[in-house]
Amino acid sequence: MTNILAVPAGRTHGVEAAYKRIEADLRRRVEGGEWAPGAMLPGRRDLAKEYGVDLMTLQRAIARLLDDETLVASGRRGTFVNAARAGAEPGTAIHAPRPTKPLNIGVIGVSVDDYTRIDPFARYFNHSFLSTFESSLRNERDVDFAFVSRSVPRGAPPVSIENAVDMLDVAGLDAIVILFADTIGDFDSLARLKMSLSIPMLVTSSRQIEVPVPQIYYDSFAAGFDAALHLIQVGAREIVVAAPFNNFWVRERLAGIEKAVQHAGLPADALYVWTGPEPGSTDDIDQLEAGKIAGTALFAERPNATAIIAINDFVAMGLASVSRKSGRLAGKHYLLIGFDDLPQAAMAGISSMRPPLETIGREAAKMIVNLIEGEADVLQIRLKSNLIVRSSMREAIFAHDNH
Repeated sequence: MTNILAVPAGRTHGVEAAYKRIEADLRRRVEGGEWAPGAMLPGRRDLAKEYGVDLMTLQRAIARLLDDETLVASGRRGTFVNAARAGAEPGTAIHAPRPTKPLNIGVIGVSVDDYTRIDPFARYFNHSFLSTFESSLRNERDVDFAFVSRSVPRGAPPVSIENAVDMLDVAGLDAIVILFADTIGDFDSLARLKMSLSIPMLVTSSRQIEVPVPQIYYDSFAAGFDAALHLIQVGAREIVVAAPFNNFWVRERLAGIEKAVQHAGLPADALYVWTGPEPGSTDDIDQLEAGKIAGTALFAERPNATAIIAINDFVAMGLASVSRKSGRLAGKHYLLIGFDDLPQAAMAGISSMRPPLETIGREAAKMIVNLIEGEADVLQIRLKSNLIVRSSMREAIFAHDNH
């Protein structure tokens, strides 16, 4: 067994000499054959722990070995002994052995079986993310998950992120992934956890988080902008928005819609936003019924509306069902776009801005491995939604003379 060169983390003449000693010892281990040409080194966090130093000191030692090509880094796969420099034939492919120790990942989200309180989209997000995240990780590593749900009975406040972390056996985990950290209270929890957690933490969200933690989010402002832009590009000169809620993502989507109308050079009155008398949160509200109420009021006020954006798919479905009863069909008499691309909306033919849920899962798998290995250099990944065109957008109604 190789003798490990321990370097006390607190030694005062420390960091400068420490990383040079670690560099020399790593070089000795490579040249002595402990790691064969093309072999993958242990993760950088593991090496830092082995040498008794912080990650930054270990990184400095590794950087010198990368500079002289003793080692090579291969993205999220890890750090390897350079096959060519170590005496193997130039061009020899590096095949990393599959690590034997599985990753242990804690996941904080909502239970897909819990229908007592959580918004349907949150369940959909949770399920779509987890399935892609797990399959992407398992392609590269063996992995075990510990799951904690923040969902609670109707009417009770959700479990805080900090309390959810307390439910996990953090000492046995390599990292924690937190889903749907969207509220100001969540941001405060993340700031405190950033100071106290000794393992990497990755957050996914539908908004940019105002805490410098590794995060992947999709841009609701951009989704609103692109929805309006598409309607303008197909000929719309007035856009009506049904927005009976007042959640943060509603405000961000509305801001994007307004900006697109401004950029197109349309007058301010080209945008009409229906909010209802007292727009509230989507929590504990029948969103489909809210869409029906919005549709009834909106068509009474704008009976000739030809381009409508519903602030989410439930509102779009409710609005479309009301207009259908009066003989006005989405896609024939007016164009309609929703958000979130729920399965129910797809079956109803609603065109929708689809959030990049699978991409979030794949990118999260890459980022969490990099964080665990100490090789992550990206703090935020910002993703965009994409318009899925269905029957509610297929008619070129602006070319019809009778409209």
